[in-house]
Amino acid sequence: MTLFARATALLGSLLMLVSPLTAQANQSAGVYDPSQLLSLNVELSEQDYQTIRYDETFDIEVPAVFWADGEAERFNATIRRKSATAIGEKVSYRMKIQSRTDDASIKTWRDIRTLSLENGDDQDVVREGLAWYLHRLAGTTDYQPGLAAWAELTLHVVVSGVDEFGQPFSYVDERPQGVYVNVEMVDKQFLKNRGLWVSDQSWLYKQDDIGLPELKDWPLDDEVAEFPSPAYEALSYSPFQAEVKVRKRVVNPTPSDSVLQQDLEGWINMETLLRLGAVNAYTANPDELFNKGKNFYWADFSGTGDDRRLYFPWDLDSVIRGTSSGIYATVEQGRRKSTVTQHPYQSVILNHPTYRAQFNTIMQQLLDGPMSVAAVHAFLDQAEALLTPALLADPNAKIGSTPEAVAGYFSSLRAWIVDRHANVQSQLTANGPPAPRSW
Repeated sequence: MTLFARATALLGSLLMLVSPLTAQANQSAGVYDPSQLLSLNVELSEQDYQTIRYDETFDIEVPAVFWADGEAERFNATIRRKSATAIGEKVSYRMKIQSRTDDASIKTWRDIRTLSLENGDDQDVVREGLAWYLHRLAGTTDYQPGLAAWAELTLHVVVSGVDEFGQPFSYVDERPQGVYVNVEMVDKQFLKNRGLWVSDQSWLYKQDDIGLPELKDWPLDDEVAEFPSPAYEALSYSPFQAEVKVRKRVVNPTPSDSVLQQDLEGWINMETLLRLGAVNAYTANPDELFNKGKNFYWADFSGTGDDRRLYFPWDLDSVIRGTSSGIYATVEQGRRKSTVTQHPYQSVILNHPTYRAQFNTIMQQLLDGPMSVAAVHAFLDQAEALLTPALLADPNAKIGSTPEAVAGYFSSLRAWIVDRHANVQSQLTANGPPAPRSW
């Protein structure tokens, strides 16, 4: 790569810190600007706070009032705990805007209906935020992943009761919760913000865990989804749906490579699927679409022309672990030999010669351009300057409680990027294992 090309790539990355490639032409883009640290507030009663704090069903919603520092507007909302493990008192939250307190007709805050605040339970908020930013760097006109940025959350807990003299009392106890990753929720509003929602021909699915996906939104806002998308019905074989066996015979076999490619090109925007997989592979995500068949969203449309399936990432809290993770398969090093295993998404898609070549091209372009070592280091430099005071003040921090510890943490992340970049480059050069199939 020439010096000019490297400088151009770095400049482009720096510009994206303020003007991300996937920024929408609406107010929500400012909420997910990683060069800022938003201060968010939630007011709720002590009883409701304790209810959701200890809720292990992760389904109980309680009423709250939401606002951001520097804004006069208040919003009625519901809030619940997410399934992430608590870090002290710091739990992850899902919050849905119901209406502005002074105008019931306004049901979004900055063109956002739902907020997802992640506490960084598996790794930490910086790793998780970095993973979301790498997906942002991989964004194109077709691949428009969710955005994410940093936010501090303060709970304003209304404590009320009766004192020893029988007199009622009430006061607000401010409880700072620390730094969160504020992740853009993939929902109908998400699609509307990208100009992708068409009321009579849009389906939004979530693949949270292994098994059947959850249909989140469907055409015409019917109370009951009466039928799946045409693409879901057409892609009735592995890896998109489980194999069905009758007397040990698979009755929905995956087509041959040539037929498969024709089928997929008709129903799926493969660029979005492969970009999602490339960034997940780079970040050593152990719990994602290609290696587990989980933790992603997709939107289906009519299935022809430009109206093909689009993929979106989700749940990036387990990322940035070892630097030698396989990009085509799960590779486990034993004492005498290594073991290579593949999920059906890997064996069907990444071993297909056309899609292996496309995947490799995407990954190489990312390494040479928007996800170069220099570009990612520039983002980490900015994140360190922005977040260090907040991380030091975080009562539930996992990164460190001294300036030296935080600085050492960011240094280790920069070293990880250097090592991971080199490792992925070596895997691309070797193109395996396993090698792609031949026609």
